[in-house]
Amino acid sequence: MKTFKQLFAKGTIIHYKKRDIIFSPTQLPEGVYQVQKGFLYSYTMSNQGKRKIQNIVKPGEIFPLLINLTKTSSRFYVEAMTDIKLSLLEKEEFFSQIYADSNLTQAFIQSLANYLNVYVERVENLEMDSIQKRVVGRLLQFASRFGIQKDNKTIFVQVPMTREIIGQSINISRENVSRELNKLQDKNLIAFQGKHLIILNKEELSRLL
Repeated sequence: MKTFKQLFAKGTIIHYKKRDIIFSPTQLPEGVYQVQKGFLYSYTMSNQGKRKIQNIVKPGEIFPLLINLTKTSSRFYVEAMTDIKLSLLEKEEFFSQIYADSNLTQAFIQSLANYLNVYVERVENLEMDSIQKRVVGRLLQFASRFGIQKDNKTIFVQVPMTREIIGQSINISRENVSRELNKLQDKNLIAFQGKHLIILNKEELSRLL
């Protein structure tokens, strides 16, 4: 039985620089990718030309899932957040292996479930009734998905996290995000180390929800 790591070991290695576009609505994906190193994100563009971040993909994860599975056209831009290293498999090769190995089938189903859960969490966040709750909820989601537990209270979030990225992921202006983050920093609930978010007290932060 294979794992995704073993499957994508046979893939074509591709490197992208930060801010490079991997694919877009007018530039279809070449197949199925696994992130080997770095982070990337998908987003749509509003009629006003503003980004709406839909998902962030981390090392070990595969993408795009629904586009390859349903053969629909992409509405998304997928861009490198950092310098990244990807492994690419042609779609036909990927799915032939998925269908032939029950272990890979299970891993693929789990990837789909994780992918859809990200969107459910995003919808739930957008339904929160205050800017503070939306910001706090998003920070906790980032901590859960990308965080490394340092001690009982402190979590280091690996993905680079700017105020603009946080705002684009919850449809709130950078200014309003900055205002809420400053309040949380004043309460000693979060901190920033460069562009990395640090949750200083997850329990107290959660109580704000």
